[in-house]
Amino acid sequence: MPAATTASGANRWSGAKIRSYLDALLRYFDFSGRSSRTQYWLFYLVCVVLTVAAVFADVKLAGQFPQPGHFGTFVTFLIIFHFIPSLSVTIRRLHDIGKSGWWWLISFVPFAGGFILLYWTCCPSEPWPNDYGDPPGHGDPSPRRGREAPVNPMVERALRARSSRPPNIATVDPASISTRRFI
Repeated sequence: MPAATTASGANRWSGAKIRSYLDALLRYFDFSGRSSRTQYWLFYLVCVVLTVAAVFADVKLAGQFPQPGHFGTFVTFLIIFHFIPSLSVTIRRLHDIGKSGWWWLISFVPFAGGFILLYWTCCPSEPWPNDYGDPPGHGDPSPRRGREAPVNPMVERALRARSSRPPNIATVDPASISTRRFI
C-alpha cells in the first residue's frame, strides 16, 4: 500500500513540474499577474533538464563537446525558445513579492545584481492581493487590481435591469425604449 501512495505522490509531483513549465510557456508574452515561487523554480528545473538533454544531443550530433561561447544547434534553439518565457515568469515572480518587473534589469549590474535577483526569487510570496493581482492559486492571477475592464454601457444597463424588479408592462413609457439594436 505505501508503494502505491509513493508512486501516486511521485506522479503528482511530476505533473506539477510539467504544469508549471507548460503554464509559463502558455503565458509566453503575459508579463502581468503573479507566479508563485514553486512555479518559478519548477519552470527553471525543467529548463535545466532540457538543457542537459540538449547538450547531450549536440555532443552526439557533433561528436565533441561544444566550445566555450559556441553552443550546439539544440542548445541554441533551447535558449532562443525559452528566453521570453523565462523573462515573463521572472517578472511575474517579482510581481508576486510586490516588486515591479523593471527590477529584472538589476541582473545587469555586475556581481551584485544577479545575487539580488536570486534572493528576490527565493523570497516567499505576499499572501494578500497586491498591485499585480491576487496570490497565485487564489482566483485568476492575471488581472491587475485597480484596472477595471471597460464596461459596455448596454451590458451595464442590462445587469442593472436584471437586478431590479421587472417593469409592469402597463407603466412602460414607449419613449424610454431604445431603438438601437442590442446585437
